[in-house]
Amino acid sequence: MSDPCATPTVQVLTGPVGCGKSTTARLLVQRLALCGWRPALVDLDLVAALARQPVPLGDEDLWQRARRLAGTLLIGWCALGCDLAVVEGEFLHAGQLAALEAGLTLPHRLQFYTLDVRLLTCLARVAADPSPERRLSRDPLFLREVHARFAAARPWLAAQGPLLAADRPGAAELACTIAKRVGSP
Repeated sequence: MSDPCATPTVQVLTGPVGCGKSTTARLLVQRLALCGWRPALVDLDLVAALARQPVPLGDEDLWQRARRLAGTLLIGWCALGCDLAVVEGEFLHAGQLAALEAGLTLPHRLQFYTLDVRLLTCLARVAADPSPERRLSRDPLFLREVHARFAAARPWLAAQGPLLAADRPGAAELACTIAKRVGSP
């Protein structure tokens, strides 16, 4: 087992439904491992699914608890030697980020990235994803509603960290861009 990490680096990756957060996060963790980090990945959707399936998308209390648990999971990964964690999910306002940090009760360095994608791109991406759990995401009315929340959050998101234009670059290119910003341990 690796030595515990005293101050983990936490990479928060957010964006609208259908922007490619999960794929980008998985590729980012792989790339960061090649750079010498001992990374972990926490997918907020999977954390929420620990409480209830199917995950009720409108249950903000459940999602806030999932964000807090995600922070607590990071402590566990840190104790097992991970020195960097990528957390991906919806973090569109200060209260959502505060829930993550409430669970992360040890010193940490946080970097925030937003995948900035147009609604039409999100619609095309979810339509091409055959996963059964994407059923609601394929509903154009639902996607328009969540994308409107994302658009309204852009000023706050821009204050947290870079908005990465993600309509054209693929997930691998986005992961490479973020990994370059993170650097080596």
